[in-house]
Amino acid sequence: MASHVSLRRLLMSSRIQGFLLLIALSSGCGVSNRHQPTALDELHTRLEQDAANTALYLELASAYLQRQEYLRAKQYHALGERVYQMAPPAGAELNKTLSERLFKQGVVIAIRSQQYSDAIARCESRLRDHDDRLARELLATLYSAIGDRASAERQHRLLLQQNPQDKRYVLELARFYDLGDDPRKRELAAPLYLRYLTMETDAEAVAAIRARLLEQELALSTTREVQ
Repeated sequence: MASHVSLRRLLMSSRIQGFLLLIALSSGCGVSNRHQPTALDELHTRLEQDAANTALYLELASAYLQRQEYLRAKQYHALGERVYQMAPPAGAELNKTLSERLFKQGVVIAIRSQQYSDAIARCESRLRDHDDRLARELLATLYSAIGDRASAERQHRLLLQQNPQDKRYVLELARFYDLGDDPRKRELAAPLYLRYLTMETDAEAVAAIRARLLEQELALSTTREVQ
């Protein structure tokens, strides 16, 4: 009980309280007015009463994210991360759930606000802690988005290496090579497409890949004729 009380005192220190007040005032919350309290007002009130609750910071960050107020979302998310680090929940399952929510929300806020380097850093940090398939998938996509194809390829290959029976990763790596500008890399797509065909049972998906393989073959023969 003593440690809980000391934690609440730490969290409700003048620094944290001051930061919360600044955010609230600049967003129009905490100012006396006559309108009916909104869901956002209620979240702020709940946070004032329970500043050690990481989930409340996440809810506020999510609310501001929906309003496209990315700076506010980032501020409350950062406070939620700080509170979580200072006092992780006791239950292992709740700890894991909050950790995943913090990670996903942090990446979403970074992407929505076009801070791709922050999103990449969050994925890399997550992977340093433990292997996380979602973090690796996001990292591959983010590297592709910023044009770092070498790093994106490494993540795609790792996903397939770690999950050799998952046809999604076979197809994603095939398409990654197929859509690239390097002719030598594009040649790596066909064997992967063929491997995918041995795993796929959906007739439409199979037909689409066969059509793509035929296009590749025709393009290659045309190139050879020109040469």
